[in-house]
Amino acid sequence: MSSSSSVQQAREALGKRLREIRKDSGLTARDLAARAGWHESKCSRIENGRTPPSDDDLRVYTLYCAAADQTADLIATARNIDGAYVEWRRMERSGLRRAQESVMPLWERTRHFRAYSSWLIPGPFQTPAYIRALLMSIRDRRALPDDLEEAVGIRVDKQRVLYEGGRRFAVVLEESTLRHLIGGPETMAGQLGHLLSLAALPNVSLGVVPLSTDRTALWPVEDGRAGAIWAQRVHREDFDDSLSVTAHLFQAEVPKGGDVRVTVVGRRVFAQRITDPRGAVDWRSGDWNDLVHTPVAVPSVVETALHGYLAASGLVFGCFDFALTGEGGSPEDWWAIECNPNGQWGWLPDAPAITEAFADILSMEGISSSS
Repeated sequence: MSSSSSVQQAREALGKRLREIRKDSGLTARDLAARAGWHESKCSRIENGRTPPSDDDLRVYTLYCAAADQTADLIATARNIDGAYVEWRRMERSGLRRAQESVMPLWERTRHFRAYSSWLIPGPFQTPAYIRALLMSIRDRRALPDDLEEAVGIRVDKQRVLYEGGRRFAVVLEESTLRHLIGGPETMAGQLGHLLSLAALPNVSLGVVPLSTDRTALWPVEDGRAGAIWAQRVHREDFDDSLSVTAHLFQAEVPKGGDVRVTVVGRRVFAQRITDPRGAVDWRSGDWNDLVHTPVAVPSVVETALHGYLAASGLVFGCFDFALTGEGGSPEDWWAIECNPNGQWGWLPDAPAITEAFADILSMEGISSSS
C-alpha cells in the first residue's frame, strides 16, 4: 500500500467517525447540511473521505451534533492527515524511489494484507513489467525525476513479503481489473499468468467478481436516497493539494436568472424555462415538484445552432441545458452548458408533444426503411 493510499484510508476513517457522530445525534446528512448552510452533498463528500474537512467544518459537526468535547481531537486528526499527504507529495517530487522506500517498513510490519480493486492489480501481486508501466505513467504525468528502474527494483524487492514470515493475503478483484490494458498485451499476458501462479500459494486467497454479476442492489445511497453531486459554488479557500488526486470540472459562474431545458427531436424544438424557488445553483438538487416551468421562445440563431450541433454529431435528438442572464429574448442571454444525447424529458410539461415528435421520427424511419 502506498502512503497516498494510507492517507486516503485515514480520511475515510475520519469520515466514518464523523458519520457516527452525526447519526448518534439523530441528524440526517440533509438535516446537518441545512443547519450548517452547506450544499447537501458536502456531508456525503466529507464522510466518504472525498473532501478533507476544514477546521471550521469539524467545528460545525461537533456544534450541531452535540459533540463539542471531540472538537480538538478531530481537528488534530485532520491536520495530521493533511500533513501526511503534503509530505508524501513533497517526497515524491524527489523521485519515485524514495516514495517506494518509505512504505517498506509498513509492508514488513503487516501480517494480513487485504485488498479490493476494480481497476488495478494490487502492488504485492504486480509483475515488474506491470509496475514499470504504472510508474512510468506517474513519472511522466507528474514530471518527476527519472529514477524509474531504481523504483521498480525496490517495489519488486518489497514483494518478498509474499514468501516470508507467514503473512496472509486476501484479494478480491473485479473482472474489469483483468481486462484493463496496462503496459500492452504482452505485459497483461505476463501479469495474468503471474496471478495464476500466486493463487496457488497456500497463504494467498484470490477472488474475481465476474462482469456478469448483478449490481442492482449496489447503487450508492445516503440515508436511503440515491447519491449524486450537483453543481455548486466553490471558493478559493476550498482548494488544496487534494485537487491533484483526480479530475475536476470548474467553470466561471454565470449570473443567471433562470435555466432553460431545450429538447430537440428532429426539426421540432421544445423549450421550458425552469425556475427554482430556492434560487439554487443547480435546479436538479432539490424537489422537482417545486420547480416552475414556463414555455420560452428560442432565438432563431440559437435554434439554428442547435440543429447544426445535432447534424454534426449525427444525432436527431438532444437535450440542451442553458443558463439565462436576461429574459431570453436576445441570443446574448443564452449561455450553453451542455447537450445530453440521452436526456430525460418525461417530467416536462410538454412531454406529450415530445412523445408525438418521437413517434413521427420513428414512423418516418420505418417508411424510409421499407421503401
